[in-house]
Amino acid sequence: MILLYLIFNIFASAEMTSKIEMEWDAVPMSAGYDVELKDESGKILNFKKTEPSLTEEVPIGLYKVRIRSIRKDQKVGKWSAPMAVEALPLDLVIEEPGNEAQLIAGTERGRIVKFRWKARAGLKKFYFRLWTSEGEVKTALLDKKEIDLELKPGITYYWIVTARSESGVVYDNSDQAFSFMIIGDRLPPPFEIDLQDSIFSWTLVEKAASYKIQIDYRYLDEVEWTTFYQGKQKATEIPFDFLPTREYRIRVISESPTRLPSLPADRQFFVKPKS
Repeated sequence: MILLYLIFNIFASAEMTSKIEMEWDAVPMSAGYDVELKDESGKILNFKKTEPSLTEEVPIGLYKVRIRSIRKDQKVGKWSAPMAVEALPLDLVIEEPGNEAQLIAGTERGRIVKFRWKARAGLKKFYFRLWTSEGEVKTALLDKKEIDLELKPGITYYWIVTARSESGVVYDNSDQAFSFMIIGDRLPPPFEIDLQDSIFSWTLVEKAASYKIQIDYRYLDEVEWTTFYQGKQKATEIPFDFLPTREYRIRVISESPTRLPSLPADRQFFVKPKS
């Protein structure tokens, strides 16, 4: 049975990988070793080594590691008992909110946003900075890897965290600023949809930046609808030069980059032949 007597990580921040270094007791008469790393998803990384040590770059995450010896006649020994090891980057790994995330506001005032990150052992103090295009919102020196803030909806926020080790070395993630937006409550749908003189129109929705429109048609003896028009626009009407005699269904959704889109507003119309 193989005894692991030294396992540690040397962390690397680039490309979200970590260098894992391991050593174990040599097995007499062995010609080499199989090393197996299994991550949380079940994916397995296999390495063959002639010496009782391993130094490899692997994706960050949690692993179960086990080792077995290979004799000169290529017969293999029994696997060692699995041992847990975690590969973490040198600097900070952002957990939430993710980059370019869209968070739904819980109230009209916005929502409480939890900021969390991972850091290797030895990084004890964290300098947190949050800002918008208008300027600074919050800065804080923390001795924990999270902070909760109540933030307003409809605003894009940017944030970074830097860390200082016990030896005074500063780890700067200023080139890895994350952004996110808090989306406001749902827009109302258009109150009224009308058809007059081949013009579909609907009421203006306050704070709507655009409208998503779909118009379907069917003949009187049909059940299924066929799409006649799809589009997005800022105006509150769509003129058509001519609408053939059919039954029409129009669906309008109010949209805004800072709020949830409305539920669809539907209305059906008959266009009769002109006498």
